[in-house]
Amino acid sequence: MHIFLTGQPHVGKSTLISRALEAFPGLTVRGFRTFSADDISRGVSEVFITDALDERMTPIHRVGVRTGPFTGKESFPQVFDDVGAEFLRRDGAEMIIMDELGNMERNAPKFQKAVFDALDSGAVALGVIKPKSSPFLDAVRSRKDVYVIEVTKENRDELLPVLVEKLVLALGR
Repeated sequence: MHIFLTGQPHVGKSTLISRALEAFPGLTVRGFRTFSADDISRGVSEVFITDALDERMTPIHRVGVRTGPFTGKESFPQVFDDVGAEFLRRDGAEMIIMDELGNMERNAPKFQKAVFDALDSGAVALGVIKPKSSPFLDAVRSRKDVYVIEVTKENRDELLPVLVEKLVLALGR
C-alpha cells in the first residue's frame, strides 16, 4: 500500500509526513521533497526538489519559479527528469517519500516513469499529491495500491496516529 496526503496549501501535509517518519527510526528512506524559497523583494518564489533526507537547495535543484498568483509560473521539466528521477531510482529503500506530486512535472516523462517504477518497486510510498486533476496525478490516485488521505486544518491534528497505523500495516511492522 502507498499513502498520499492531499489538501490545500499550508494545512500541514509535509509536517505530517515528517512527524510520521519519527515513529520509524532506522527505516531506510529515499525519495524527494520540494521546497519553496521566497524572494519577497522580487516577488518571486523558487521551487526546488531535494533528496528526501538532504534539504540542500542549489540552482541545479530548481524545478520552477512562481511570479505571483496571477502572473504565472514556469517549470523546468528537465530538472524533474534528471535530478528528481534520480532521487526515486535509489535502491534499497523501505519507504520512498514523494513530497509532492503536482502539475509542474506534467512535461517530465522520465520523472513520471520513475514515480511509477518506484510505486512498483515493493517499497512503501508516502507522499503528497495535489488535489488537482491531470493525466499523471489521476493515474497515481487511481492505482488500487494507493490510499489517499485528505488533510484539512480541522483534521490534521488527529491524523498522525491514523497515518502511523496505516504505515505500520503497509510496512508489515
